Amino acid sequence: ARPAPLDSRAAQGPAGGGASVLNSPKANVLAEGEVKRLLVPFFRGLGMRVALNPWRTVAASLLVSLVLTAGLALMTFEANSYLLYLPQHSDMALTRNRYAEQFGALPDTLMLVIKRRAGGPLINKPALSSALALYEQITEIRAERAVPGQPRASGASPAPTRYEPIVLSDFCVHRYVHQLGEYRCGVSSLLELWQYSQRSLDADDDVERTVWEAHRQKVVDLGLVEVNDEEKRISVQAFMLSIFFNVSCPAYADGRAEAWHRQLRKRLPVIAQRESLSVTWWSTRLNEEEANSFVEKDAPLLACAFIFVIVYVAVSLSKFRCADDGVTQGHGSASGVRIMLSLSCALCSALSMSAGFGLTSYLGVPISPVTPLVSFMLLGVSVDNMIIIVDTFDRRGEHEEVPLRLSKSLGESGTAITVTTFTTLVAFLTGLWVDLPVYAWFCAAAACCVGCLYVLQLTLFCALLVIDTNSRIAAARALEEDYDGSDLYEEEDEYAPDDPYGQYRRPGPAPEQGPGQDPPGKEAQAYGGAYGDAKRGAGLQSYAYPGPPPPLHMHNYGGNRR
Repeated sequence: ARPAPLDSRAAQGPAGGGASVLNSPKANVLAEGEVKRLLVPFFRGLGMRVALNPWRTVAASLLVSLVLTAGLALMTFEANSYLLYLPQHSDMALTRNRYAEQFGALPDTLMLVIKRRAGGPLINKPALSSALALYEQITEIRAERAVPGQPRASGASPAPTRYEPIVLSDFCVHRYVHQLGEYRCGVSSLLELWQYSQRSLDADDDVERTVWEAHRQKVVDLGLVEVNDEEKRISVQAFMLSIFFNVSCPAYADGRAEAWHRQLRKRLPVIAQRESLSVTWWSTRLNEEEANSFVEKDAPLLACAFIFVIVYVAVSLSKFRCADDGVTQGHGSASGVRIMLSLSCALCSALSMSAGFGLTSYLGVPISPVTPLVSFMLLGVSVDNMIIIVDTFDRRGEHEEVPLRLSKSLGESGTAITVTTFTTLVAFLTGLWVDLPVYAWFCAAAACCVGCLYVLQLTLFCALLVIDTNSRIAAARALEEDYDGSDLYEEEDEYAPDDPYGQYRRPGPAPEQGPGQDPPGKEAQAYGGAYGDAKRGAGLQSYAYPGPPPPLHMHNYGGNRR
């Protein structure tokens, strides 16, 4: 019965001034009952529709998932540290934006830390000459980019593919060097003291004093410095060489800078070894390339996680029972392992992740290096919800039809799954207001994936559960139809197929009836006829006792009692 509404007097505490009964346990029970009253009919109807049309449900779920997955074509990847890990509404961010509006975007920096491979001081002419040669070879690195030929007139073959050379000057920040009277790529290092010229370095008679004066004026970046002010000498173990890239030029954005970076990664170790130097380098572009390669690096770990989930779900959703002879047998089929449902769990997790990322791309939210962590969260959520669905489905009466079983079980489990999913969505959607983009974008992607997983669980997984159950029932029926009467008995059995009532007598003396014992007919009837008293391998003889036909012991296949 529907609970009666609370009147105005009952809605107030004692004497009209206490706590409201809306906060009491009774009010909570009423609210919970109201939620179930609204949701249970919906989920029962959904379960019935899915069970009656499982293949259509699978097709519709896959179609919607593919449409959302197509949004991955619009996916953008963002690995800029300034944008990901700095608050975007702080004073520093506003200052940086004003600078970009007036002077353009901040340049990207390629930083190289140069040391001697064998160790030791670096401020001497041989070591500085090696560092200068390293710099010159870096500026001369060339890469190539394939440019497809332009189409010609109809009937003629297209123009051959040409290769466009890419050099550092295409995308570096150009600065006018007054001493040289020309524009050069913007570079900051110790080598500025000699204008990056070997001739100027050779003309310097005291390089240590030159570096000491520059360090005193704080115009160079040095590492592991030992200063002797009395002798005006300085010992340096490492120094930094920085090259600045113009992120606003077309060559930086159209892939040419990325191609040059790949060539630099190949050539730099060779050049450093040739010059007997040790070089450690970093750049924003390198950071983005490393972040973009997370799929290749984390793919084995993700594959292992999916395999573990498949095995775990296969064991969790399977049914096993102990047979009469002590042998463990699968309940419901010849094998109690539900491989199809395990694969369905992994399929729903993968589809929800791809569809969720596609939906995120449709909404214009970039993907960050931490976004793929959503996949591990989805595996846990999907396994929990699917075990709840299967458990409530298996606890229903097995004599009921499959559509009715799914309808009733989904009416029970659908409410719990909906409440937990709603709280998870609220938690992630709250993270959209965090001022750090890396957190906000992660929460947006997680909310989209959880929503897609919820829909796929109630549609695709339930449909596959129905298909799996129907296939098991069909297999059980086919197995039962294939059974012949002779299959129920062993060759040495004393009960022949054409003698089901135990009329066949094995030669041997009949058991004597002792005083006070029931006649053999009643004893046989109490044990279900002669078939119930036959014990193979125990040395007992069987005789024809009057009684009902022996019951045929069959397993319970697919939920139908046979």
